[in-house]
Amino acid sequence: MRIKTSPAGSEPAHGGFTLIELLVVLAIIGLILVSIPGFLLRDNAAFNLDRSTQKLADSLRGVRSVAITANREQTLSIDVERRQFLTPKAKAPVQLPAGVTIGFITARQEQLNETTGRIRFFPDGSSTGGRVILAVGNLRNAIEIDWLTGLISIIDAPS
Repeated sequence: MRIKTSPAGSEPAHGGFTLIELLVVLAIIGLILVSIPGFLLRDNAAFNLDRSTQKLADSLRGVRSVAITANREQTLSIDVERRQFLTPKAKAPVQLPAGVTIGFITARQEQLNETTGRIRFFPDGSSTGGRVILAVGNLRNAIEIDWLTGLISIIDAPS
């Protein structure tokens, strides 16, 4: 076994970073930190819209499933003025995030008043049908509820 030694009078070699390497890394980290807030703010509206759309679509699917398994009609209520929706099993309405607006089209008999209505699901899986539109600024998503099958689809809504 041979032991390495440094030449006489010199310090042993140590692994490490040079000052230039450290400055380059710090500059890269600084650029990343500066760009993240703008990126997050720009995509926050789209994120809230997509998350709200998915949550409402999942709730509609859940209400449909309960109607089928319980063999009993179930409804999901939507209040466009308060920007919230309510499922039969929920203790409180689900509030949409600030900036997300909601509108929908449903069967006339399911309109409770000017700002509130329902989507009804039947034990065979069918529904009263309709379309729910969620929007943030110019961004729009739509949820289609097929009256014949009761299937729920998320589609891009025209601006």
